[in-house]
Amino acid sequence: MKDYFSVWIIPKDDAPPKILSIERKKFKRALAIAGIVLLTGLFMFGDYVSLLIKRKELDRLRQENSQLKNRLLAIKKDSEELEKKLKLFEDYAKKLNTIAGLESPYALKEVGGVGGGEFTISPPAVSRDRSAQLDIGKLSSQLTKLKKKAQNLDINFDILYKFFKEQQELLACTPSIWPTRGYLTSVFGYRRDPFTGRRAFHKGIDISAPIGQKVHVTAKGIVVKTGYLRRSYGKYVMVNHGFGFTTVYGHLSRVLVKPGQRVKRGDVIGFVGNTGKSTAPHLHYEVRVYGRAVNPLLYILENLGI
Repeated sequence: MKDYFSVWIIPKDDAPPKILSIERKKFKRALAIAGIVLLTGLFMFGDYVSLLIKRKELDRLRQENSQLKNRLLAIKKDSEELEKKLKLFEDYAKKLNTIAGLESPYALKEVGGVGGGEFTISPPAVSRDRSAQLDIGKLSSQLTKLKKKAQNLDINFDILYKFFKEQQELLACTPSIWPTRGYLTSVFGYRRDPFTGRRAFHKGIDISAPIGQKVHVTAKGIVVKTGYLRRSYGKYVMVNHGFGFTTVYGHLSRVLVKPGQRVKRGDVIGFVGNTGKSTAPHLHYEVRVYGRAVNPLLYILENLGI
């Protein structure tokens, strides 16, 4: 015989009571199912609340991470710009040290070489394609090195300032500007001679430019020679600047100065040409120190691109 639970429902009015009966096993089964459903619902609700909290925290962390990345990228960009400017100042200081003949304890020894091929006289824009590397330790180390380099440069410039303050005449007589504008087609040093094909030493630099372009003297001085050498310089000008400095300007189309004439930095002394031993219009420019040819690029200060 089956066992039942009975529920009596007695209305407020005089209506007869109602009786609901359910088998005991079914009631227990329904109660168990209801309990399982309730517990499952509670667990799901708890997981949902926990997920909302975690999602909110994740969004906060993502926002902080994005801000940190942007900040690090900005710092990296600033440090690269600082590095570029320090490099320009470093090159400038090296040339000033060369001009002054100083061997200070802070002298900058890593002088950048001049590569082969064709170079523009006007300072080219520097571009670097680098991926952002968000390495905080590396960035911190790089900034420390840049700070140290800036301190050394500051000390070096202080030494140079004191030196040149007492040597203004030396600075005025030191060849330090480009004699003309164009493209650097041949540098100082050994090269293959364009006429013989043999290895030969080139005592200056060649600047490709159109015929008739102005040639400027690179420092204060006195014109000591002008003339024409068919097998070498063609029409040329030689200027003595004092302090052991002499400059030579070759392959000119026309000479505007005479021996004994005093000139100052920037004066026009002639025009670019194609005279003498030349394959195309250009200016051959030499710097000599006590008669010995030196690299003119070590003395040109105009490429400080800041």
